[in-house]
Amino acid sequence: MLRGGFSCSRRWSLSRRSPSTDKRRSYGQVLERQYAPVWSRFAELTARLCPTESDGSWEPLLDVGSGPLSEPGLTIAKTMPHARVVLTDANEGTVALIKEAISALELPHVEASVADASALPFPDHSFDFVTCGFGIAEFHDRKAALKEMWRVLKPGCELIVSHWTLFEPGRLEKQVLAKLGGLEPPVDLASCAKKDMVQNLLAKHFDVAEAKTGSIDFVFKSKEEAFDAVLKDSLHLLLGAQADDDKKQQEARALFDDALSSASSDDDSQEIRLAPSHFTVTVAIKPPA
Repeated sequence: MLRGGFSCSRRWSLSRRSPSTDKRRSYGQVLERQYAPVWSRFAELTARLCPTESDGSWEPLLDVGSGPLSEPGLTIAKTMPHARVVLTDANEGTVALIKEAISALELPHVEASVADASALPFPDHSFDFVTCGFGIAEFHDRKAALKEMWRVLKPGCELIVSHWTLFEPGRLEKQVLAKLGGLEPPVDLASCAKKDMVQNLLAKHFDVAEAKTGSIDFVFKSKEEAFDAVLKDSLHLLLGAQADDDKKQQEARALFDDALSSASSDDDSQEIRLAPSHFTVTVAIKPPA
């Protein structure tokens, strides 16, 4: 299965989902440019777990909650040109971005669908392989989502799920927002960090075969880039037009700089390197009927 843990260090920017397709496209490009090198490590390892083409027969592979980067589905699709790969997301704007990526890469065997993870629009036992990369933290009903993945997966086949156990950018975001007026992040990407939480949820329907850990150092070119990546979009979602108020901006920046001073490495470089973030990749098997 997975061959040990892994780590990498890349520049990163997280942008919250926006209401318009044009903004989604812009945010997707930011994610692709700065976050894809980090994400690709997980996607590549996930792809290695897929059946080999020597098996001679192909059934659909499903990626749940693909997001604007369309991963790990696209990486899997590139390694298996004869398989039908289905990428899904609950948001129509994000699915539009996924379809653009599929078209640009000329992958005729890949399709994208709008799908709520807790009510997947597919028949029982219809996929040989299901993946869900980090999206589980954003699902409103994780139990229902995992039950749906179990339902559409064929008996004896694998589900791979990843989640953050320590997400340093999110920790900073939460710390600053709390001091800014008791605010909470729109999305807590480390909401599955509690010890064995995901494994226990999986164990209700699957046999947990293996869990491996990895780490990532998020690196920013400057304090300004770090602020924009960690807080800018959250402030706009939570405060609306008030987020552009100069006084509010200064207050947020001062709180962020203070939090950053104790959370990043201190060297002669202008780069901001956060303490390592940690994640777990879990392989689960649907028991044979």
